[in-house]
Amino acid sequence: MENNPLSNVRDVKRLAEGSDQRFQCVVDLTMNGVTEAVGYIADKDDVAETGQWVYAQIMSGEAGEIEDYSPPAPPTPEYLAEMARNDRDSRLRYLDTILTNPLRWAAYSAEQQAVISKYRQDLLDIPQQDNFPTEITWPTSPIG
Repeated sequence: MENNPLSNVRDVKRLAEGSDQRFQCVVDLTMNGVTEAVGYIADKDDVAETGQWVYAQIMSGEAGEIEDYSPPAPPTPEYLAEMARNDRDSRLRYLDTILTNPLRWAAYSAEQQAVISKYRQDLLDIPQQDNFPTEITWPTSPIG
């Protein structure tokens, strides 16, 4: 194929058990004289010339051995808890830019301040929810 920006197809994995329809692989992509390894999905029915070329490389064996695809293991509860706390902490940091700034805080009425304070406490209480970290009910921010 003339002017093919792709080369060196490798690390081929089937995306469905026992199927030669779709593959995940790595190819080298050259653009403006720079070559970079990129992930690529090759599909039997691809209409693009480059896609057909990658698929042909895989099916001919030139891309090496084809591995069966194994989906990644589901995230652990510890990982989910860490991600939830990171999300919560990000929300708290934003909220604290209002609460710790006397001018910004004074712009809210006493009723609004109470709602914001409750929202902050609800964020702090996220890890105490019954199904944390697999099911989280996030409080709705009262700040737009």
